[in-house]
Amino acid sequence: MPLAALVIAVIGLAILASEIAIRASAIVVGTPVIPGPFHSADGNAR
Repeated sequence: MPLAALVIAVIGLAILASEIAIRASAIVVGTPVIPGPFHSADGNAR
């Protein structure tokens, strides 16, 4: 696997992981979810 593809994959996974962490913490705290690259149409986690 080329190094560039590996770097892109790692960055993509990091973004996805941070998005999940933000949503999980927001659900626990009960605050509105911050819109991100993978947010739903209305911007809320269900």
